[in-house]
Amino acid sequence: MKRMFQPGARLVFNILICALCVGFGLSARAEITEMTFADVLQFNSSTPCERVDSEINDAFPASLKTIWRDARAICQIEALSDTNLDSLNWHNPRVATLASGSDLHVFVVSNDAPTICCSLWSESLQQVDGLALWRASFRVQDLEKAWFAFDVHNSDDEKIADTVFYGDGKFARPQIEGVIRRFTLADARNDQFRQVFVYHTPEDLPAPVRTVLLLDGESIFDFAFHIEKAISAGELSSTAVIGISSGPFAIEGNSEATSNETRSQEYRPATRDEFPLFDNHVEFVTKTVVPWAGSYLSLPSRREDMTIAGFSNGAQFSAWILKEHSDVFQSAIIMSPGESVAKMSGLLPADVIAFVSAGLYEPPFLAAARATQTRFEDAGATTTLQIVNAGHDKANWTEAMIEGLSFIEKQTSDTQDR
Repeated sequence: MKRMFQPGARLVFNILICALCVGFGLSARAEITEMTFADVLQFNSSTPCERVDSEINDAFPASLKTIWRDARAICQIEALSDTNLDSLNWHNPRVATLASGSDLHVFVVSNDAPTICCSLWSESLQQVDGLALWRASFRVQDLEKAWFAFDVHNSDDEKIADTVFYGDGKFARPQIEGVIRRFTLADARNDQFRQVFVYHTPEDLPAPVRTVLLLDGESIFDFAFHIEKAISAGELSSTAVIGISSGPFAIEGNSEATSNETRSQEYRPATRDEFPLFDNHVEFVTKTVVPWAGSYLSLPSRREDMTIAGFSNGAQFSAWILKEHSDVFQSAIIMSPGESVAKMSGLLPADVIAFVSAGLYEPPFLAAARATQTRFEDAGATTTLQIVNAGHDKANWTEAMIEGLSFIEKQTSDTQDR
C-alpha cells in the first residue's frame, strides 16, 4: 500500500513513536496506559500502515498492541474504499462514513461485532481481515439530498459511539424565543400524574390559532424550534404545541411505568385487547388534555382548531384517534407509522384531514404510510402522502411536521373560502 501522508504529519508521527520507545525503560507504562485510540486517530490521514505493522513487537504491552491494531484497521479503510483517508468523514473516534455515488459506506472501529440503528439499520456488518474494523454499505437513493441519524451498539446492545448525524444543516441546535412550560396532569384511569409540556409562541407573534397535540411530547423542544421558525418566516399561522410525554419522561415519580413496552401498549391499537393502557390513554387525551387546553391554557381547542400528531408508534395512535374521534380532532399528522390504520367501517366526516408521511430510507414504515393514506382516502378524508429524504428520526419528522401543518392550514382555508 502506498503511503498517503505529508512530511509534517510523518514528523509528528515519528516523534510519537520515539517518545513511546524511549519511555519503555523508565515510566513508559504509565504513559502508555493513558493513551487511547483517539491519540492514534489524529494520524488517520497520515499513518504509515507498513510501519504500524513493523513497530509491533513482543516488548509492546497488550494495551498498546490494541491501539496499533486499531490504527492498522484505519489504514485498511484506504484499501477498501480505493481512496485516501482524507475523503472519510469522521463523525466521532469510532465511526466514519464515505459517500460514493449512491453508495454510503459506514466504518466502525470495534473489538466485537457492532450493530447500526435506526435510520440506517444493519445487524450484519462485515469484519475486515480479522481487524478491529467493521464495514456496512448502503445503496441510498438521492444520497446527496439525504439526512439521517444513527447509533452504533456493541453485541451487548450498549452504545459505543456518539450519535452520528449525516446531512449538512438538518440537525440544527434547537434554540427558541418562545416559552416551553412543564405541567403535571392527573391521569385518573391509571392513577398517575403525567408530564405535559406546552410551547407558547413569543409575545411579538400573534396569538395561536391552532393547537397541535404532540405525542412523545418530550420531543417538543425539536419540533417547537422548527414550528417557531416557520411562523416567524410567515410560512405558518401562529401555532401552540402541547406535548404529552412518553417513555422515561412520562409518569411523574413512577419509574416502573417508563419502559418502551409501556409506550407501545399506550400507542399501538393492536395491544388494546390484551392491555388497558391504550384505551386509558385515549381517554386521557380526549377527556383530560383537550378540555384542559381550552379551559386552563386558553388555547384553541375547538375540533377544527385541533391537530393530533405523532411519529412511529405515536403515528399509529394519531391515525386511530382521527379514525375513531374525528369529533375531537379534525386533522392528524401521521409520521412513519409502524403499522397501517385499520380499514374504516364507514365514511369519515367530509372535512377530516389526514397528512401522512414517511422517510425514503425506512421502507417498512413507508409501506405502512402508503396503506394508511389509502385507507383515509377511501373513507372520504382529504389526505396526502409526503415522502421525505430521510430515515426513521427527527430530521424526517420535524420537516414532515411543517409540511403537515402547511397542508392542513391550506385545506382548512380552502374549505372556509367555499
